[in-house]
Amino acid sequence: MEAKKISIAKIGIITVSDRAHAGIYDDISGKAIINTLNTYLKSEWKDVYKIIPDEQEIIENTIIN
Repeated sequence: MEAKKISIAKIGIITVSDRAHAGIYDDISGKAIINTLNTYLKSEWKDVYKIIPDEQEIIENTIIN
């Protein structure tokens, strides 16, 4: 009998900010979300973390992909 391979959950964290995307300041909220998830989740997981500009088309494409 073949052992089941356990997949690692991927969780998307998207910060929408023109200034954070441009590097004017650090994204604090996205990093805080990752830290909170690390505190509460007991299963292994991987973050898919992106900082994107506040543009509707980019937001839509990021969520879809």
